[in-house]
Amino acid sequence: MIILRYILLIFFTFSLGVKANSIEGGDWIVTDFVGEDIFVKTDKIIGQKQKFYDGIDGVFLNCKGGSVWGYTKYDTLEELISNKEFKLLQEHKESLNLIETIYYVHRLSCSGEREGETMMSLYPFITNGDPNSQKAYYIFEMGIFELEIKEPRN
Repeated sequence: MIILRYILLIFFTFSLGVKANSIEGGDWIVTDFVGEDIFVKTDKIIGQKQKFYDGIDGVFLNCKGGSVWGYTKYDTLEELISNKEFKLLQEHKESLNLIETIYYVHRLSCSGEREGETMMSLYPFITNGDPNSQKAYYIFEMGIFELEIKEPRN
């Protein structure tokens, strides 16, 4: 019985870690853009969907073939925003309501054929480790798209 408890505890702990950094939780809807849009027409992107389950399909990335996915973990907000690569997060920290928690910076790449006008890789797609958070961020050009899970998967 004790062994079963340990197995359940390990499974539960691992499940929380996977959920915290997962991008597969549902349909991500682009809700806002902060910063400067150079070439992209943000009004045509806000309201659009991006999904990462049952294939990758959406406004930022489409994959017909397979895909490769990985992430880098940042243990604190300060660690994330002190990275020069993410200086826009520092500049827009207040308007994005970034919280102190663990952050995950995801990199996705498609193999196979390019589909439509979307790009073949998506980086940086940023989520956080707060299990109550439904937000993600995608740095593009001189700004940041904010996304939210509106249609969670069951």
